[in-house]
Amino acid sequence: MFFSHSLPQQHVMDVMENVKHGRAEPNPAKVEAVKKLAERLQNANAIYLTDFTGLDVKLMTKLRREFHEAKAEYIVSKKSLTRLALKDAGWTDLIEMLDGSVGLALGHDDPAEPARIITKFAKATEKLPVRGGIFEGRPIGPADMEAIRKLPTRIEALTGVVQMVNGPLQNFAGVIAGILQNFMGVLDAVIEKKKAAAEEA
Repeated sequence: MFFSHSLPQQHVMDVMENVKHGRAEPNPAKVEAVKKLAERLQNANAIYLTDFTGLDVKLMTKLRREFHEAKAEYIVSKKSLTRLALKDAGWTDLIEMLDGSVGLALGHDDPAEPARIITKFAKATEKLPVRGGIFEGRPIGPADMEAIRKLPTRIEALTGVVQMVNGPLQNFAGVIAGILQNFMGVLDAVIEKKKAAAEEA
């Protein structure tokens, strides 16, 4: 077997060891694909494993477009790569759910948005059942989808916070305005009294 002198000696030894034990040399493209997928899984704040059996090209395109518009992702990759990526990302509990046709729905901006898209899509097509996943670091199952779907969106949550903050501020502003109005009334009365006293003098 011929090895180029340009290869590092350690790499040559690794190749020889793989050949000795009947193991193939890792495909660089696959290694890079697993690395990128693992990074996307780690950066996601929610992961949903769905069964996309029965989805044709038209439905899959529609599904992916809805995810893209919601700033989320729907990924279909080889199970061997997905298995390795889940392991590298630290989600080994999800590996056992990879039987059959499995797609990964990832949430980024709003972790509950993929659940809304999936439940709406499933209701319209009677397809795309959820097997399980991770939501904000916690494992979830199919029974959790309805509760997650009903969570307020990010905008709704921010609006609620603003209203909670503005409520007390508005009350406070009203109290201050009342105090100032009373003070101005008292001040006007004092001025008028002094004017009257000056005219009498």
